[in-house]
Amino acid sequence: MTNEALEQDDIFAANQTYVYITIELSEPIYPLPEKNTIRNDASDLVREYEDPLRFPSSQDAINEFQSAINYVINQVAAEYQKVN
Repeated sequence: MTNEALEQDDIFAANQTYVYITIELSEPIYPLPEKNTIRNDASDLVREYEDPLRFPSSQDAINEFQSAINYVINQVAAEYQKVN
């Protein structure tokens, strides 16, 4: 294959794959901050995290479930006693 044929066929040759682009913007992407917006003390912007909710222990969940079951059983028993 001749050098001329190689240049025509191989358009992605290393010497042909670089592009140099210069972009000039009319306005900056991030404008310069005004001097009065920069503070020496920003402590009022920071606050402490609230205490995270604590996941109940397994025993607490079991006790709550047993309490709910006992309440339902007592209600059913009371209704049954009224009927009989």
